[in-house]
Amino acid sequence: MGNGGEGSKFGYQKYNLRLNQTNVIGKLRTNFILLYTKTRNKTNSVGDNNIFADANRVPHNFNWQDENGNYLTNPFASQYNEYGVLEKGGFNQADNDEIFGSFNGQFNITKDLKLTGEFGGTLQNNGTFFRRTQVNYLPSGVYGDDRSVLDANSKSQLFNTKVYLEYGKKILAHDFKVQLGASSENYSQRGFQLQKTLTDQLLGTPTTGTIVDPINSNNSLAINSNSLQSLFGRLNYSFKDRYLLEATARYDASSKFARGNRGSFFPSVSAGWLISQESFMESLKRTVSNLKLRASYGVLGNQNVGNFQYQTTYFNYASAYGFNNIPVGGAGTLLSNRDLTWEKAATLNIGLEAGFFDNSLTATFDYFNKVTRDILQPRQDIPAIFGAATPDFNVAKVRSKGWEASVTYNLRGKNVTQSFSLNVADNQNKLLKLSGGATEQIINQDVFQLLRRVGEPITQYYGYQTNGFFQNQADINNSPKIAGNAVVPGDVKFKDLNNDGVIDAKDKTVLGNPFPRYTFGFTYRLAVKGFDLQLFIQGVGKRETFLRGELVEPFHYGYGATVYEHMTDYWSPGNPDARYPIFANIGSPSNTNNWRTGSDLYKYDAAYARLKNVNIGYTLPQALTQKAGIQRLRVSLIGQNLFTLSKLKFIDPETSEFGNNLSTGSASNSARQYPLPIFYGAGLDITF
Repeated sequence: MGNGGEGSKFGYQKYNLRLNQTNVIGKLRTNFILLYTKTRNKTNSVGDNNIFADANRVPHNFNWQDENGNYLTNPFASQYNEYGVLEKGGFNQADNDEIFGSFNGQFNITKDLKLTGEFGGTLQNNGTFFRRTQVNYLPSGVYGDDRSVLDANSKSQLFNTKVYLEYGKKILAHDFKVQLGASSENYSQRGFQLQKTLTDQLLGTPTTGTIVDPINSNNSLAINSNSLQSLFGRLNYSFKDRYLLEATARYDASSKFARGNRGSFFPSVSAGWLISQESFMESLKRTVSNLKLRASYGVLGNQNVGNFQYQTTYFNYASAYGFNNIPVGGAGTLLSNRDLTWEKAATLNIGLEAGFFDNSLTATFDYFNKVTRDILQPRQDIPAIFGAATPDFNVAKVRSKGWEASVTYNLRGKNVTQSFSLNVADNQNKLLKLSGGATEQIINQDVFQLLRRVGEPITQYYGYQTNGFFQNQADINNSPKIAGNAVVPGDVKFKDLNNDGVIDAKDKTVLGNPFPRYTFGFTYRLAVKGFDLQLFIQGVGKRETFLRGELVEPFHYGYGATVYEHMTDYWSPGNPDARYPIFANIGSPSNTNNWRTGSDLYKYDAAYARLKNVNIGYTLPQALTQKAGIQRLRVSLIGQNLFTLSKLKFIDPETSEFGNNLSTGSASNSARQYPLPIFYGAGLDITF
C-alpha cells in the first residue's frame, strides 16, 4: 500500500482465495484446487526509471515548490519537476485477475497398477488504465500537456491435460516402476488498447479537441496462441536399495515451429550407487554414515520464442506513408524462418554425497558440463541496411561447465542446537559456434561495446584500456592519442596495445566478464529453548560490471549540476591518481575523449557479500499456550538486506544490464534501478 507524502495515492494490493479438497471413494482418490488472485498496482505516470533520473539531477539546495505551492524548475532540471509529477501528474494502474483450477484423479486398477489423470487451467484478465494530467511549472516547463488516457485489456487462457499409467513392483531385491503417459498444453490470448489525447484535465473524459491516437490504439492487440503436445515415459529401477537407475524419454511437438521441425526427442538417464550400504563399508559405519555416488546425462529442449515466426505475418502501420502532408496507413511485414526448431541443452552431471558421524556433518559436490546448441536468438550478422526486423534463428552453440559444493555441520546439545551451512559454486561458459560461420561479433552498447568471440566467454566487455591520466602538456606531447581528440591535463589516457604510436580500433581489447564467479551462501541456525535465530548471507566472489549514465558521468548530457559523493574523486594537479578524469560538459573535447569513448573507465568491481535475511523468534511454552486453545504461538522479528559489503556502493551490486538473459546484449545499464530496499518487520505464527 502507499505511504505518506508524495506518491501516497500509489501502492500495491493483493488478495488470495484458495480452496483445496481431497476425496477418497474406494479405489479412486481425487484432489481439487481452486485459487483466485486479484492484484492492483498503481504507480506514477512517468515511470520509476525517469523519476529517479530526473529527481537526482536537482541539487539539494533547490526547492521543489515555492510558498504558494507552485512546482519549480531551474536551470539544472528544466525538464520535469518530479515532485509535481508524483502529486499531480496522473497514474498508471494495472488490475489483474487470475483464476487457477486443478483436478487430479488417481484410480488404483490393481495393487501395482494405477491410472492418473490431471486437468488444470489458468484464466487471466489483465487491465491497464493510464492517465497523464497536465502539471505547469514555474518559471517555465510543463508535464503531461498531451493529457493522454490509455485503456487496455488482455484476456488469456492456459489449459493443460495429462494422463499417465504407472506400474510398480518389487521382486526380491529388485524394485522397479514404469510410467507411460501423454500431455497437452494449449494457450491463447487476445487484447485491445485505446488511447486518447487532449482529454478533460479534471475528468480524463473526451471533450472538445480530444483525439483518438491511431498509432497507440489497437482493436486486436497481441493475438497469440500456441500448443505443446507430448508423449513421455519413465523407468525407475533399484537393486538391493543401493544400485539406482532412472531413465526418462519424452517427445515434444510445438506449434511454434513449422511442420517437419515441430517434434523432437529428449532422453535422459541417471544412476546412483549407495556405497555406504556395501558390506566393505560396515567397519566405517560410525564414521561414514552416508556415501553416495551419482551421475546423470540428459537433453532438454527450449521453445521460448514468439509465436508464428515460421510464417510471414503482417501488421497495420497507422502512419506508414505521407501523401499531401497527410499520414496514410499501410502494412508492415514480419519475416519468417521456416527452419526454426528446438534449442537443445545436453548436460552431464557427476555428484558425490557424504555424511559423517550420524550425519552431523554432511557434504555434497557436483560437477556439470552443459552444451547448448541451436540457441534461439535474433541474428546479429544482418546489416542494418536490410531495413526490416528478422525472426529468431538457431544461431549458436555454447558450453557451460562448473561445480557446486556444500557442507553442513549440525551441533546438537542438551539445550542448544546450532547449524552451519556453506555452499560455493562456480560456472564458466564458452562460445563454441556462431551463425553463418562467423568467428566473432561486436555489438555496440551505447558508449562501449560487447564482444562475442568463438572460444571465449559468450559475452565480454570490449573497448580501450585506460592508462591513467595526462598529467601535463609534456605528457600529452609524448603519449599516443585518438586522432581528432583534443586533450588537456586530467583527460584519460589509453593503452597503445600494438605499440604503433596511435590509439585506434586495433588497440581495443577484452575489458571484463559480466558473468558472476564463485557465488556463495552461508546459513546459520540457532535454537536455545524457546528462542531461535536464522541468518542468511549470500554473495558473489568475482564479477565485473559496466555502468553508464548520470550516476557515473558528472553532468551526463547536461542532465544537471548534481555531483555525487562517489564522483568527487576526480583529477586535479593535487589528486593525480583519481578514480575519475576532470569534470567536462557534454560536447567539450574532454567529454568526447573521456566519456564518449568506450573504455574500462566504466568498469566497476561488483563482487559483494550481503546479509540477506535475519529471523529472530520466540515460541511460547505449550503449557502456557494450550490454556488458550493454541497449539503453537511464535513471535518473530524479521530483517532483509540489512548490510552489504561491496566496493560498488552507489547502486545495488547485483544490478546487471543483461536482465535474466545473460546471453544477449540488452540495453546498457544506466543505474536507474529502484534502490535496494532494507526491510524490517515482525511476524506472528499461530497454530490452533
